Amino acid sequence: PRVDLGTSLSQFYECPFVEYDDKIIPPPDLMKGLRIEYLRRNFWLPLRREDHSIVVLIDNPQDLQRVDSVAQALARAILRLDATGV
Repeated sequence: PRVDLGTSLSQFYECPFVEYDDKIIPPPDLMKGLRIEYLRRNFWLPLRREDHSIVVLIDNPQDLQRVDSVAQALARAILRLDATGV
């Protein structure tokens, strides 16, 4: 049942499904500048860096407005990191 749900969601959204795992800890450099309340309210979380991109968990990857908002939030956080020299 849970595996079937994950498979269905993956096929529907045409992207990998990531099952909840309380051991997943986002990298601190991706979390810097992002407030936990904001992430919870908007149902997304930066998961990891992969090649030259950032993998993000999100409840609806087809919501273009939200995806754009995520990209803007991450760009601000990354620019903030670059500006501080970290």
